[in-house]
Amino acid sequence: MLSLIVLVAFIAIIYFAIKLFKQRKIKVKNRADGSLKKKYRIGLFASIIIFFIAGIAGGANDSTETSSQQGAAPSAKIVKKTKHVGKDKYGIAKQENVALVSKKGKLSKQEKKLQKQKDQIIDDEFQAKQKAKEEQEAAQKQQEQQAKEVQKQQAAAQKQQEEQAKET
Repeated sequence: MLSLIVLVAFIAIIYFAIKLFKQRKIKVKNRADGSLKKKYRIGLFASIIIFFIAGIAGGANDSTETSSQQGAAPSAKIVKKTKHVGKDKYGIAKQENVALVSKKGKLSKQEKKLQKQKDQIIDDEFQAKQKAKEEQEAAQKQQEQQAKEVQKQQAAAQKQQEEQAKET
């Protein structure tokens, strides 16, 4: 309620100050202008006085309310908040950090293991390709040798036929 009175008094101060400021250069020619200026001055001073009285009364009520609240409940809540705010968060953050570091270690070990498996698979594939190549070359050499033997046999058979043909 007092804050509403302070607000209204503040608005009244602004209103009367603007009215006085606008009429500062106007010379008083008749009694009506003089009495109007006097009313604005009185309104301004009354608003200022009300503003300060309500402000002081409102400030006194606020301080008594806070002191009564502190008297009813000791400052254990405040101490508790300031006592545990940082420590709890630090403990939680520390636990999360430890968990993340261990998880990072496990993942790096798993990565090394998978890299070894990948390298082993690549080596096995390379060896299998080389072995297949060597077998293919061996099979090709064997075919060439068989072809030579067949040619030799055919040549020997032809010679025999020619010799038989010469004899007959």
